[in-house]
Amino acid sequence: MPRDAQALVDSFRDRYPFPLDPFQEEAISLIAEGSSVIVSAPTGAGKTLIAEFAIFRALAHQHRIAYTTPLKALSNQKYADFTRQWGEETVGILTGDVKVNPRAPLVVMTTEILRNKFYGGEFEGLHYVVLDECHYMGNVGRGTVWEEIIINCPPEVQLVALSATVSNIREIAEWIGQTHRPIRPIHHPVRPVPLQYLLCDREGQLWPPDSASVRRILHAFFSGRSVSEGRETGRWERRGEGRHRSFRRRALDESIAIAALRARRWLPAIYFIFSR
Repeated sequence: MPRDAQALVDSFRDRYPFPLDPFQEEAISLIAEGSSVIVSAPTGAGKTLIAEFAIFRALAHQHRIAYTTPLKALSNQKYADFTRQWGEETVGILTGDVKVNPRAPLVVMTTEILRNKFYGGEFEGLHYVVLDECHYMGNVGRGTVWEEIIINCPPEVQLVALSATVSNIREIAEWIGQTHRPIRPIHHPVRPVPLQYLLCDREGQLWPPDSASVRRILHAFFSGRSVSEGRETGRWERRGEGRHRSFRRRALDESIAIAALRARRWLPAIYFIFSR
């Protein structure tokens, strides 16, 4: 690695109070040497740090960089994060709803916006493109947006693609190399926070998802009793009449689940609601 590139990597590394993982070191070294990279790693493994090095390098060389995400909400989040990190004058955002500082050296945008800009030939001085969540390329409805960006991206632009774990990362890299420019695949399968499935009852007790625990919880759920003590735990409603009647119980109180997680020192946590 050239001395100036190594100095930039060392300066970036000094920004963090922890050592970088080997896959992060590999990715930022390749970016520092001018290579495009596509990184496949589990959620929470630290892929964003690699994108932050691309930003760090772009700003150090006074180049422009586009950071794309598939969702407006994620773009808004990244804009807020980068504004705190780099300053309002350095960061802009472009989505279907928001347009702030569009001539900034670092512009966060949705993938559709960047795709449209390439078709309109409007993005001057662009040297880097970060494709966050690029595993969406496999999505039937939205994958074409990523494909059109890669096809229309100027060949001198360095790509930093970040993906959740996919099985065909090398195949994707081969296609990008043929379509745009050579790109180095980096696969990191290790999940830093292991997944473990547990069931939480209305009292905040956590149970392994084995058949005995499931039967016990379901019996308590429909009988209105405590899983652990067999006492009444809350109201339930009977809907309909006769053989087709159904029961609807109130959902688990989030505060109970949070208390259970806090007691085990499992916070912070992400709470998914599979409904609008």
